[in-house]
Formats: sequence, structure tokens, C-alpha cells
Amino acid sequence: MGRAVRIPGRLIFETDLPEAKTPAGRNRKTRVNTLKFIYLTIIQLVRQVCLLPQNVANAIKQRRRRAVRNELEVERLDRIRNPSKYLGK
Repeated sequence: MGRAVRIPGRLIFETDLPEAKTPAGRNRKTRVNTLKFIYLTIIQLVRQVCLLPQNVANAIKQRRRRAVRNELEVERLDRIRNPSKYLGK
């Protein structure tokens, strides 16, 4: 540790630790920014959890639409390749 410096009403020790040289306000700002970041991350996570059922439903609908579209495309290509199969229809 360092030597004690006498200030009226206080006893302050000099130190060579890097944390002791940072102003108190900067350390507080860092903590506030960290807490704000954690808070915003938690809010974003809650939003994503709330939207999860909707996203799953949308993915299922999209998959069904794609399956129907693929069936129609297969039939269209089959009609082009084999027009004799579809003469009466």
C-alpha cells in the first residue's frame, strides 16, 4: 500500500492501483451504461419470446403456401411435358 496523507476529517492513502486514478463519476457512468445494456437486452429477449408463437405460425403458413405452389408448378410442368395426358381436361 502507500503512505497515509492527512486531510482534515479524512485519512487518504496514496496507491498505485489503476482503479484509484479513475474519477468516481466515470466508474458510475460505466456501471449505469452496463445496467442499461443489460436492461435493453432483457427487454429485447422478452419481445422475441412474445413474438415466438407468431413467428412459428407464420413459418408454418409459409411452408404450406410453398407446398401448394410447388404442387401447382409440378402440374404445370407436367402439362407442358405431357400434353396428351390432359387433352380431355
